[in-house]
Amino acid sequence: MRNYPTYRFAFLFFLFVSLFFGCNSGSNQTDNSYRVMPEIPKIDKYDVIVIGENHFSSQIFDIELNLMKYYYSLGVRDFAFECSFSEALFFQYYFESGDEDCFNYLTRLSSGGKISPVNRGRVKFYRDLYQWNLMLDEKITIHGFDIEHDPYGMGLSATWFFILRHYDQLEGVPMFTPDGIWERAGNWYWLIDDFRNNAERYAVFRTEDAELLEKIIKSVEQGHLSNHWNSNLTRWENYRKRAMLRELFMIENFRETILACNGRKIFAIMGYMHSSLTGNAIYMLNERQFPWLNTDQPCLVNTLKDEISIASIVLRTFWNPKKWPYFIRIMGWKLSEPFQSVYKGNWPN
Repeated sequence: MRNYPTYRFAFLFFLFVSLFFGCNSGSNQTDNSYRVMPEIPKIDKYDVIVIGENHFSSQIFDIELNLMKYYYSLGVRDFAFECSFSEALFFQYYFESGDEDCFNYLTRLSSGGKISPVNRGRVKFYRDLYQWNLMLDEKITIHGFDIEHDPYGMGLSATWFFILRHYDQLEGVPMFTPDGIWERAGNWYWLIDDFRNNAERYAVFRTEDAELLEKIIKSVEQGHLSNHWNSNLTRWENYRKRAMLRELFMIENFRETILACNGRKIFAIMGYMHSSLTGNAIYMLNERQFPWLNTDQPCLVNTLKDEISIASIVLRTFWNPKKWPYFIRIMGWKLSEPFQSVYKGNWPN
């Protein structure tokens, strides 16, 4: 006599395994072929769609590019990256111009190892984005909401390239040119202090340039505060404090991105520790653990989801439906290949 419950169990188990392990990242896929669990969120129900990625996986880039194309087809034109304000300026410039010097400058931060923040998959992703944007009638807009991790490079370069080079040298202000100045922190912080305290000297700036410099400086100062090492704390306490401050700044910056979009839908890409809807990110600290922080803030999306409607799609190896309502399975241990930077110049000039 046949055991129908056994057959039924076997069928359900096979169905579950097929769905769970059937995810892939082919370059021509649409939202339906990803086999997301339970499905890809529809933009009409949300203000922001977030992808939470493993930064170093080799499988995230085709998925993200195709999702960007998919949500673009639904009307999304604003895309937010986990990068600084200055870096987003250069991404926007590259995607609009195709400037190879700019591209080499953007991808110069390479450790040569598999855990480099810039790897082959990410470099290809940027080039694919450029080619895609080139064909669009309505171009994409890039927003950055992270702190500035490279103040003497990216921050100062953006100040020079997007603002200072368009003006005659200001009286009393050192000429910020590319020949070696990018690593001179003293001059950079002198400019910040002077801009804050001698507004009349910069009255020649157009309003939009003054506002742009304010935003660049704000991102740089966030990076400085987040990376400040307190000798009175243990190494672990410093790491936790720095991570928490960074998260709080990212929340603040993402709020400004939302305001800048003025009601337009946003598709954002960030690490899954920032995007998890559970609030279980490592940045959750409380006053009992670290009383000097005087805060108990969760991760980025968990904080913002009470202010706007957000759907978070997590790209990871194992699915936990209680933590992640939307999920795409990737082989997280398959890391992207190292990328060796070809940048040798002193761009921008």
